[in-house]
Amino acid sequence: MISVFSSFKHDAIKELLEQEAGFKFVKKAGLKQFFEFSTDSEAAIITAKSLIKSTDWGKALYFSVISEN
Repeated sequence: MISVFSSFKHDAIKELLEQEAGFKFVKKAGLKQFFEFSTDSEAAIITAKSLIKSTDWGKALYFSVISEN
Protein backbone atom coordinates (compact mmCIF):
# COMPACT_ATOMS: atom_id res chain seq x y z
CA MET A 1 0.00 0.00 0.00
CA ILE A 2 1.20 3.51 -0.72
CA SER A 3 0.04 6.83 0.66
CA VAL A 4 -0.10 10.17 -1.09
CA PHE A 5 0.19 13.19 1.19
CA SER A 6 -1.10 16.48 -0.17
CA SER A 7 -2.95 19.53 1.08
CA PHE A 8 -4.84 20.04 -2.17
CA LYS A 9 -6.26 18.19 -5.18
CA HIS A 10 -7.37 15.05 -3.33
CA ASP A 11 -10.17 14.23 -5.78
CA ALA A 12 -7.95 14.89 -8.80
CA ILE A 13 -5.16 12.68 -7.43
CA LYS A 14 -7.59 9.86 -6.68
CA GLU A 15 -9.14 10.04 -10.14
CA LEU A 16 -5.75 10.26 -11.87
CA LEU A 17 -4.22 7.26 -10.10
CA GLU A 18 -7.30 5.07 -10.45
CA GLN A 19 -7.86 5.80 -14.14
CA GLU A 20 -4.30 6.06 -15.45
CA ALA A 21 -2.39 3.49 -13.40
CA GLY A 22 -4.98 1.06 -12.04
CA PHE A 23 -4.41 1.94 -8.39
CA LYS A 24 -7.28 1.09 -6.05
CA PHE A 25 -8.31 3.78 -3.55
CA VAL A 26 -8.57 2.32 -0.04
CA LYS A 27 -9.19 5.20 2.37
CA LYS A 28 -8.46 8.78 3.27
CA ALA A 29 -7.09 9.83 6.64
CA GLY A 30 -6.48 13.52 7.13
CA LEU A 31 -4.25 14.73 4.31
CA LYS A 32 -3.23 11.21 3.28
CA GLN A 33 -4.87 9.00 0.68
CA PHE A 34 -4.11 5.29 0.67
CA PHE A 35 -3.95 3.16 -2.47
CA GLU A 36 -3.40 -0.51 -3.25
CA PHE A 37 -1.48 -1.57 -6.35
CA SER A 38 -0.45 -4.70 -8.22
CA THR A 39 3.29 -4.00 -8.59
CA ASP A 40 6.05 -3.68 -6.02
CA SER A 41 5.94 -0.60 -3.82
CA GLU A 42 8.98 1.10 -5.36
CA ALA A 43 7.51 0.89 -8.86
CA ALA A 44 4.15 2.12 -7.55
CA ILE A 45 5.77 5.14 -5.90
CA ILE A 46 7.65 6.05 -9.07
CA THR A 47 4.50 5.66 -11.17
CA ALA A 48 2.35 7.75 -8.81
CA LYS A 49 4.92 10.55 -8.61
CA SER A 50 5.46 10.73 -12.34
CA LEU A 51 1.72 10.76 -13.08
CA ILE A 52 1.06 13.57 -10.61
CA LYS A 53 4.04 15.60 -11.86
CA SER A 54 2.88 15.18 -15.46
CA THR A 55 -0.28 17.22 -14.85
CA ASP A 56 -0.47 21.01 -15.05
CA TRP A 57 -1.40 21.31 -11.40
CA GLY A 58 1.06 18.62 -10.26
CA LYS A 59 4.06 20.69 -11.29
CA ALA A 60 3.25 23.25 -8.59
CA LEU A 61 1.77 20.90 -5.98
CA TYR A 62 3.66 19.98 -2.81
CA PHE A 63 3.08 16.27 -2.23
CA SER A 64 4.84 13.11 -1.13
CA VAL A 65 4.30 9.44 -1.93
CA ILE A 66 5.55 6.77 0.49
CA SER A 67 5.15 3.07 1.11
CA GLU A 68 2.87 2.10 3.99
CA ASN A 69 3.44 -1.37 5.40
